[in-house]
Amino acid sequence: MKRTRTWKFTSLFMAVVLMAMLALGACSSQPASSAAGSEAGSAQAPSSTTEQTGTKDLKDVKIGVTLVNIVEPFFADIKSSLEAEAAAQGIGRIDIQDGQNDPAKQLAQVEDFIAQGFDIIVINPVEAQSLVSAAEACNRAGIPVFTIDRRLETTYGPDGVVLTHLGASAVDGGIYGMQIVADELEKRNGAPEGTVIYLEGTAGSSTAADRTEGVMQTLEKYPGIEIVAQQPGESKEDGMEVTENLLQMYPDVDAIYAYSGDGALGALQALENMGNTTAFVVGTGGEATQYEEIKAGSQLIGTVDFSGKGTGKDTIDTAVKVLNGETVDEWVVSAATMVTIDNVDEYLEG
Repeated sequence: MKRTRTWKFTSLFMAVVLMAMLALGACSSQPASSAAGSEAGSAQAPSSTTEQTGTKDLKDVKIGVTLVNIVEPFFADIKSSLEAEAAAQGIGRIDIQDGQNDPAKQLAQVEDFIAQGFDIIVINPVEAQSLVSAAEACNRAGIPVFTIDRRLETTYGPDGVVLTHLGASAVDGGIYGMQIVADELEKRNGAPEGTVIYLEGTAGSSTAADRTEGVMQTLEKYPGIEIVAQQPGESKEDGMEVTENLLQMYPDVDAIYAYSGDGALGALQALENMGNTTAFVVGTGGEATQYEEIKAGSQLIGTVDFSGKGTGKDTIDTAVKVLNGETVDEWVVSAATMVTIDNVDEYLEG
């Protein structure tokens, strides 16, 4: 009997212990579940931020933009278009900073946008590589980043470092610009043959490399056209100085093709300064000053229109889509078109 009572007591004791262990296990499993939920929430933070942005009132939205500069007409057009379109669509604040052709300054501007908690940051990079770290900093802060006109050497798309790029194809710009040169040489010489000075863009920028690629693609079709010299000459001052120096080496050159509108205007001034009345100039970028020179019958006979104003509008339209939680293309392409005396009136009217 004693042994029987001991067994019953032991059985009862073990049952109580087992029930206690189960109860403790259930209690301890609750914090573990909460911890897992917390980790999942952290991992999903960027998506959560996107959802909050998608419901944010546009009047509370802040968009930060750093431009290569705000002096060149093309970038000035982008700036004015961004400001006008942001106001038209009710964006609360758009802060457009002048990068002054300085990657370090642009990096500091992006860092300031991040510190102020901007909702979208737009980079028009001086160089393709040096501003990648700025875009990555935007990623870490959970802020969508765009590039305009010039691309960064990084990944694009919803899983990329940069969400989207807005602007025309710089390759197309080079193709069309050199095509205008070839067409004019054929008119003057009876065949697409002659010599060309090429004023390049800023070394290290994506558009400079792409523009040159487009130029070379067109030249493959015209073996009679020779580029006798190519040097950077993006600004008006550089375009004038470089052209004057090269004209002393190549006084009989037929044409000057410029990467930018300012470079083309500088080349035009150089021709006047040097008393050269035979060479012609083709620019890129498509701004009012170039159109006026074409219309007036000056030695600037053509340009490629990229519509900086169109790029500005596309940027704000795309920003609103992102803020509303919509998907956007990796590249919102602006059309590039050739402008000569034959169609310049259409652009002057615009």
